[in-house]
Amino acid sequence: MAMTIAVRPVELADSDDIFNWRNDPETRRMFHSMEIVPRRDHDAWFAGSLTNDTRFMFMCIDAQDAQKIAFVRFDLSKVEATISINLAPEMRGKGLARPCLLEAIACFQRKKTGGQKLLAEVKASNVASSRLFASAGFVPVRDRNGVLTYELGL
Repeated sequence: MAMTIAVRPVELADSDDIFNWRNDPETRRMFHSMEIVPRRDHDAWFAGSLTNDTRFMFMCIDAQDAQKIAFVRFDLSKVEATISINLAPEMRGKGLARPCLLEAIACFQRKKTGGQKLLAEVKASNVASSRLFASAGFVPVRDRNGVLTYELGL
């Protein structure tokens, strides 16, 4: 039976998972900054993010057992929002990224207060993320210094 994805706002209790997923070696390889994020830096970023009116953070979970699958973040400006997704390392390769991305976008659209398009920045070497965003309707609009920018109108 296929997993049913639910999306909820990120909670304080998600901090450790997001920290560990961000510092996972494969995740770091695909991020713009490949450095390990120190715990103190993460804690400061996370606390600030929870109270940031222009940042929307969601946790995608299995609707049956609440197992965490992915973290999706939207950074909103007046005309656009930049989206990023990070799957739990143990959830990679299971076909869950696309349903998580689509559910998170739908949840964001219900909550957002501005922004006419979504942007995703993906390292050119990150073929899986490029395929993911293309499969969700994003189109490539820019290739700058090994970073591809994908856009989706809302």
